[in-house]
Amino acid sequence: MITKNQVKALFNPRNLLPPIIFILKEKIISFFIKKNILDPWIDKPVNYKKMDRLFKDKVVLNGPFIGMKYPKLESNGSSLYPKLLGSYEKEIQYLIYKLINNNYSKVVDIGSAEGYYAVGFALKSPKSIIMAFDSDSVALENCKNMAKQNHVLDRVQLSSWCSKEILLKEDLKNSLIISDCEGYEKELFLDNDIVKHLKDTTLLIETHDHVDINISNKLKSYFSNSHKVESIYSLDDFSKLKNYEFSCLKDFDLRTKKEIIFEGRGYIQEWLILYPKQSN
Repeated sequence: MITKNQVKALFNPRNLLPPIIFILKEKIISFFIKKNILDPWIDKPVNYKKMDRLFKDKVVLNGPFIGMKYPKLESNGSSLYPKLLGSYEKEIQYLIYKLINNNYSKVVDIGSAEGYYAVGFALKSPKSIIMAFDSDSVALENCKNMAKQNHVLDRVQLSSWCSKEILLKEDLKNSLIISDCEGYEKELFLDNDIVKHLKDTTLLIETHDHVDINISNKLKSYFSNSHKVESIYSLDDFSKLKNYEFSCLKDFDLRTKKEIIFEGRGYIQEWLILYPKQSN
């Protein structure tokens, strides 16, 4: 038999509120779905068959490296599908186009991974010699294979480690350095001899302030006399999903688009583009 206290507890507003909120939430979501206001993409499975058809040729479909071929569906250290789509690091793509057109004598890619930038520049800037560095032997082998696949291996030099001493030995006038080395930029560039040596070099550095919160500010300070320094910041993945439009994704559901576009960054990224002042 139900007691009076149990009845009171049953109809206590504090006990009723959570299930009422849950029911209302479900009804609201259901309403929006029926009205096509909200795509129920969260619970949908990824349409991998459709993705396989889109990327069956393993060729970059958009962006500055359009037409670049991947030897296999594998990326090192970052998401593969944004690269194949051509949305990868779209925030700096306007810079990449500009840098390609500068026809640098050398492009030094520190943290080259499977070769997205190293092979991309070799392909689109045919007068440039590419120096690709990565401490991951698997990534370096993949970079070599991608250079072969795109017939540019004769201009891509592969090495496992880049040091200050190596940079100081190179003539880097009219050259570009691209750096994405997970915080090692602190050890590599925060050095007065390096700064002096790179006074005629353009640098694009992805900074990793989660390793040391002062890296970006210190780099700006060190290069302030010799270079014009600008910052570019990444968008969060949901902003990309909402705002990036590609005709090849027109008929894809939102859940599958997410699988393709998301880069999986855990924080807002900062890039520094450093132009030599005396060349301006």
